[in-house]
Amino acid sequence: MTLASIWRAWNEFWFKPGSPLPMALYRIMFGAIMLLHLALLAPDLNLWYGPAGVVSIETARQWPFDVLIDPLMTMPPTEQSLNTLIVIFAIAAFTLTLGLFTRLSAIVVFICLTSLHHRDWAMINSGDIFMRLAALYLSVSNAGRALSVDRLIEVWTSKELVTGPSPPVTMWAHRLMQFQLCILYWQAFWTKVDGNTWVSGNALYYVTRLEDLRRFSMPPPFTNNLIVLKLMTWSTLAIEFALWTLIWVKEFRYWVLLAGLCLHLGIDLFMNLPLFEYLMVTVYVLWIDPKDLVTVMTWIRAIAHRIIKKPIKFNYDSANNFSARKAETMKRLDIFRLLEFVDRV
Repeated sequence: MTLASIWRAWNEFWFKPGSPLPMALYRIMFGAIMLLHLALLAPDLNLWYGPAGVVSIETARQWPFDVLIDPLMTMPPTEQSLNTLIVIFAIAAFTLTLGLFTRLSAIVVFICLTSLHHRDWAMINSGDIFMRLAALYLSVSNAGRALSVDRLIEVWTSKELVTGPSPPVTMWAHRLMQFQLCILYWQAFWTKVDGNTWVSGNALYYVTRLEDLRRFSMPPPFTNNLIVLKLMTWSTLAIEFALWTLIWVKEFRYWVLLAGLCLHLGIDLFMNLPLFEYLMVTVYVLWIDPKDLVTVMTWIRAIAHRIIKKPIKFNYDSANNFSARKAETMKRLDIFRLLEFVDRV
């Protein structure tokens, strides 16, 4: 191994073109989570962020860091200002999900999230910070290069007809998201092992008794059995360790992701931590090989074909520019491959 080979491997890891499909899928899931986030905030919006909110505007202005982008704190402190920001946020989250003006939508989502978090920084947690970072990474990614309205617009605006699957794109933003997830698990793991509660195996004994965070109660055989609680505590440590180490090993990756999925689903079932678990597991899609995603989609299409046995014929004229572009648009919308395209030429 030489320095030149290390440098080539480094550049290949960050900048080798790859499929935009995983990031596009993540964009859709992240946008949906943003819409759900707004729906959860809506009933108590003024309580948390209004002019007479729990944290006063004067206190919010004492944010311990420099605030560079914060429209809510610069607009008049009224409910109308808050409602305007939320409407803009909702529109941007919706267009991000669709992949319409993807980059701009992600930037607006990032700015709106930042503004809300600065308005009431006392109620945010690590999940909220990860939420902001994810929006920022999406804004510099190629998430709009697949499964998006932007791709459909490209069909009609390009000089030459664009056909076929999405071309490979640079992967550096994809890699940043992967590293960000690993950093989160690394921090979670070392924070736990730095003390005695998790290392001794007693952490879940206390966690299962936090009534203010409880969604559903665990069965007594689990909560009252110290051996089971210790095993669950140590298993959490082992999974979090694997999620920033073994996840990089291809042979272990899917098993590690499955373990992480079970961990977060279990936390979401028994603890009321809104959206945090969803934010974590949706990033897992960035670790799935695009070929495996295509395989899964092939299985789904096979099921659809068994339900709709006879394909629907779509006639077009490839010699006609408008007809050809319309056919290409329909091909991209036909994700289940239920149309049979017949060229009349």
